[in-house]
Amino acid sequence: MLIETESFTKPVGIFRYSARSNERTLWAKRNIPFDSADFSHSQIWFMSRDGTRVPMYLVGRRDVLKRSGNPTIMTSYGGYGVSMTPQFSVFVAFLMERGCLFALPNIRGGSEFGVEWHNAGKRRHRQTAYDDFLCAAEWLVKTGRTAAGKLAIFGGSNSGLLVGAALTQRPDLFGAVVCMVPMLDMLRYHLFDNTHVWKDEFGTVDDPDDFAVLTKYSPYQRVREGVAYPATMIVSGDADRNCNPLHARKMTARLQAANTSEHPIFLDYSKYRGHSPVLPLDLVLERSAVPAAVRGHGLPPEEIRRAGAIGDWRAADAVQSTRLGRGRRPGGERQAVHAGNVRSPRSVLMEFRWRKDRYERPVW
Repeated sequence: MLIETESFTKPVGIFRYSARSNERTLWAKRNIPFDSADFSHSQIWFMSRDGTRVPMYLVGRRDVLKRSGNPTIMTSYGGYGVSMTPQFSVFVAFLMERGCLFALPNIRGGSEFGVEWHNAGKRRHRQTAYDDFLCAAEWLVKTGRTAAGKLAIFGGSNSGLLVGAALTQRPDLFGAVVCMVPMLDMLRYHLFDNTHVWKDEFGTVDDPDDFAVLTKYSPYQRVREGVAYPATMIVSGDADRNCNPLHARKMTARLQAANTSEHPIFLDYSKYRGHSPVLPLDLVLERSAVPAAVRGHGLPPEEIRRAGAIGDWRAADAVQSTRLGRGRRPGGERQAVHAGNVRSPRSVLMEFRWRKDRYERPVW
């Protein structure tokens, strides 16, 4: 018998088990230069808005788990009955090595506690999943684990919708947002590609009862003029046939037009990128550096704005691929914040290339 194992701090390993000898021996493993000895995790429970207790994993270096005020990254899924179980993420591991706390709440919409847990965050109850996610963020801030300016959220696909909803409902709660291959206009999502098949999960505006719910949480429609939004990167590409890239493009433009803060809002776009992270290796390496830099910590300082990383990074430039480390803008090289320090995307990229065997299987 072959048994596959995986955890937050240990990548996939396949073991051969013999019933005769009752022994388990390693058959194959993914070799990654990550030392898990100094890392640990805990599980806490927090109260959601409706009084339901929701569990959340906290993962990080042992010293990080003991202290307060950490730069923190958080994600979840909350849909389709998908359970968020302990898995090894190369991106999360990279950031945890540099002092980030990783938070993973098991919000409703998944099936961690059966079909009722899924149905509690499905279709007309969708806001319940978003309330769980926001309450998890509020718990992290209230207990001192982090601060609003140090909390970054990320997610892709249905999780991209999740972070888009969180961004537009509580922009004050987050320092940075990475929203990948998302659906964000939930009033029109069913009109493109084959997404009408997701009607059972989300509903559509064709049903008056569904419309009443969708119009309240649809991220694109919830963007408001004159609001200070956090640093935001939206990721998409021409080849996405699951979540049409129009969502990412129009959301970027809408946020840029409405935003009153000086924090960057931009689109990382590639004609090659589809819904799954399958790209030529050089593009994988380049695009891995940006989310790591953005998620790492807080908000870009004034030096980044002077360097031209925000300023005129609008309109046409926003819909082009972010070619890290290639070319300069007036004032110097583009910069990004990583783990509390200002680092250029080139320096982050070089570290990724040095450890390229870690990134053979990219995880969004």
